[in-house]
Amino acid sequence: MGCGSSTIKPLPKDLMEERDEWANYKALEAEDLAKWKLTGNQAEWKNGFKMQVHQRKLNDTSKCDLLRGHALYQATTPDQLLAFFTDPANLPGLQKWVDIETLDNGDQLKYYSIKMGPMKTRENVLKYHIHRDDQGGIFLSIRS
Repeated sequence: MGCGSSTIKPLPKDLMEERDEWANYKALEAEDLAKWKLTGNQAEWKNGFKMQVHQRKLNDTSKCDLLRGHALYQATTPDQLLAFFTDPANLPGLQKWVDIETLDNGDQLKYYSIKMGPMKTRENVLKYHIHRDDQGGIFLSIRS
């Protein structure tokens, strides 16, 4: 299986592997934020929203980064947030979106290409993992 706009590219192996996204998130959440760089900080409420974004390297040898967002919302529901974060129309510069596959565990693989400003078109594959808890909460993990 592969995807791409002009060439066939294999899907990254780790996107195809099953893993416990919730347990992975809980381990990251337990990390001391002092090890993360604050890259975005909207500390005051604006349009019913405030958020902090932290970033760090995946590991000592990787060029890949992890982003960790903490957000608070007013006058919205978990389902409204889920709809926003899973709607490709909310990606600025989106050129192409393809639903690739739904895995046996319900995770969804999506391909997209995006172009913003002077940068070259970028292609990526995302893996969406959505978990609903018994109290109406929603956990959403988006990996690339």
